[in-house]
Amino acid sequence: MVLFSLFGFVGFCYALLDWAQDIQTGVYTRDHLEATYETAALVMYGVLSLRFIRSKLNSDDH
Repeated sequence: MVLFSLFGFVGFCYALLDWAQDIQTGVYTRDHLEATYETAALVMYGVLSLRFIRSKLNSDDH
């Protein structure tokens, strides 16, 4: 589980850096579909990560 989480985090960091570079280079002004699906993927990963962490913290309290 730890290894899977680490790979997921590394992938998220890579995607976040790619997203920031695409904003700086103007890729998203030319390709709105790419902007939509990459931003949605980053937001979904963030939300799911926070839910996972919250569930693990809550399960330790009981």
